[in-house]
Amino acid sequence: MKATKQAFVNRSDNEALFAALEKKNKKQGWMTTFADMMMLLLCFFVLLFSFSHTNQQKFNSISASFSRAFGLPDNAWLLQQEAANNTVELEAGDSLLGTRQYQPSSSHDIPSEKAKESPPDVLHTLKKRLQQSFTGAPEKRGVIFDLQSNVLKIQLDSTIAYASGSGFLQPKAEKYLHEIASLLIDIPGSIEVVGHTDNQAVDNDLYQNNVELSLARAQAVANVLTHNLPQRTIAISGKGDSQPIAQNSHKAGRTQNRRVEIIITHGRHPISSLPLPIKETSN
Repeated sequence: MKATKQAFVNRSDNEALFAALEKKNKKQGWMTTFADMMMLLLCFFVLLFSFSHTNQQKFNSISASFSRAFGLPDNAWLLQQEAANNTVELEAGDSLLGTRQYQPSSSHDIPSEKAKESPPDVLHTLKKRLQQSFTGAPEKRGVIFDLQSNVLKIQLDSTIAYASGSGFLQPKAEKYLHEIASLLIDIPGSIEVVGHTDNQAVDNDLYQNNVELSLARAQAVANVLTHNLPQRTIAISGKGDSQPIAQNSHKAGRTQNRRVEIIITHGRHPISSLPLPIKETSN
């Protein structure tokens, strides 16, 4: 009987002890939640600290990988950074009318050692080589080279390129285009071909208006260039008679206005060609 009573007392004491401990734990339960929150905050700030110390070499490597995956040049991320810092000057041009893209290959322009030169140096060298390849005065052969800043314009007029109302190249023009294309292989930058017409109405069933005729002229030139430059992207556009360089009131002026322009822009996207000042010529 005495042993049973002692066991009951011990049980009562244990229950009282457990009850006291449970009550104490309930009072201190907030500490567990607080400790969890502090641990999460610590991890968060450690993560922020790690982001503030970027491994530049590793970042450049990752950026280059993404650029190659999306078919961009390896230094595309540099241009994006410069643009964000307002250090890149972009040319603004009119929208291309009837623009088409030639993309015979997914590869981008082939880089070369000449890409390390500044735009004026590269294009100036190209202009000299083009002029040397055309014996005699280029103007007398219907080919004109015009270099302005980072844009080189090669102009072929209708004396060698097209007949009036035609979008088909003459054999002499194809020969010149093959010579030009051979010198463009190692030149970095974009290529745009722009076709132009005089203001005479189109008098055949092949083209509905001068815009279609000018676009056909640009396309004919682009076809020859693409054959020689299979890994380059060439943009074409047709301006019709909207950008004359001479008066359309006489035959000589209309002959000058029937032309096609090959525009090489160093390190930039294609831009629309700007009209040259109208030249007064006598009848």
